[in-house]
Amino acid sequence: MGLAILLFFPYHRPEKHIHVQKKMRYADKRFAIYLLLVLLVYAGVGMVQQTLGFYFQDILHLDPVKAAAKYALSMVFSSAAMLFSQLVLMRFISASPFQLVRYGLPAIVVGYVCLSMASTLWMLFAGMMLFGLGMGLAAPSLAAAASFTVDKHEQGALAGLIASVSGFGFVLGPIVGGMVYAFSNRLTYDTAAILVGVAMIYVLIRKLPGEN
Repeated sequence: MGLAILLFFPYHRPEKHIHVQKKMRYADKRFAIYLLLVLLVYAGVGMVQQTLGFYFQDILHLDPVKAAAKYALSMVFSSAAMLFSQLVLMRFISASPFQLVRYGLPAIVVGYVCLSMASTLWMLFAGMMLFGLGMGLAAPSLAAAASFTVDKHEQGALAGLIASVSGFGFVLGPIVGGMVYAFSNRLTYDTAAILVGVAMIYVLIRKLPGEN
């Protein structure tokens, strides 16, 4: 990645007039809702990814080695769906980032519901493909939509805030998901669906900040 940046990333000289800006806060009303949406989405991702290997073993009644192989294959399907959504669907749909978020979040929720209801390998694969498809649309689009709420010189700082919130989601999600899994394995995916479902309902019924 470092070599790719060095060789291909365009270099821009710093502006002569540097903007002196205040430290950006998570509670900034311009983009706070986007940070909350990112937290909900990535907490759900953390819950699923942390427990899914065990889930394959429990639902399909497999030994750990076979469960790991099936889980790895499901991640291949999920990654392929994510690439398809970003390389093909985004160009075919030609929608704004705000609309792509509205397309992606429902796909994630349906994917989690499929996982929760799954009793066969192919239903697990279908859930992971829908999850990958939705994440491919929603994850980059959330960051892109949030960038419309700030000035150009603030976008780097905002990107940092979004990255930190998504990282916290990956910390929070596995903790909550693991605790819930101890009570009921399917409840983990129901909980992830509820978290992302809250985000989905908000973006479907409300106009997002920065949206024309």
